[in-house]
Amino acid sequence: MLTYSPSLVLLGDDVDDPTLLRESAAVALADSEDWEREAWAGMALDVLTGRTPSVLAGFVGRLAAAITREFEVAA
Repeated sequence: MLTYSPSLVLLGDDVDDPTLLRESAAVALADSEDWEREAWAGMALDVLTGRTPSVLAGFVGRLAAAITREFEVAA
């Protein structure tokens, strides 16, 4: 969701800012439908697991670690 939501742009070092990460998650949740979040999660998982090679792989991995750290959930 934080990688693919068209309503926000979260870049490189933004993932290290807990306040920005939480605000971005709130915006993305408020501005998306369940089916969109499901599709984005699948896309991110494909990139994270290497099923779909992407230039976003490093960012998606870093974002997953930030989400796990900030929200205390597995990303």
